[in-house]
Amino acid sequence: MRAWPHFSRDDALRPRAGEKRRTGNALVFGKIRSRELLARGYVRPMHVRRICLLLVVALLPSLMWARDAREQARIDFLIRGVETSSGVKFVRNGREYDGVAGANHLRTKLDYAGWRVKTAEDFVKYCASESSMTHQKYKIRLADGTTTDAATYFNAQLSEFDKKH
Repeated sequence: MRAWPHFSRDDALRPRAGEKRRTGNALVFGKIRSRELLARGYVRPMHVRRICLLLVVALLPSLMWARDAREQARIDFLIRGVETSSGVKFVRNGREYDGVAGANHLRTKLDYAGWRVKTAEDFVKYCASESSMTHQKYKIRLADGTTTDAATYFNAQLSEFDKKH
């Protein structure tokens, strides 16, 4: 293996035998000369390997912590059920919200919970059952006026989803 030569930026612009002296910005010749220097063995592509390793290390945990596609579909089903049902009100901390506002709140809590919520049951337990600030239970007021705990409502919706799919 060849010994690592001392190489400076000026060497990249120094003419080889039989060439005229190059003038101008090093960036103009940098790409061409770097390929030549790499071919000669003067420059090692370690920085490329390090960047690839950093990308793998950075992206691997996000792939490991991602929710399963089926679980994400179950969670989306629950949130869309609140959002699109006519006459359904989401009761949070004693105040009634329409379905769109309730769905937006649930999405915000899901985003905040992030990778900690892996299943739809986790979503119901940690995001859709009670307030994390006041610990008051969320409620769902149906179109006929009956009120039920949100956890009970969402678990029933999950059972229906699982029967259909």
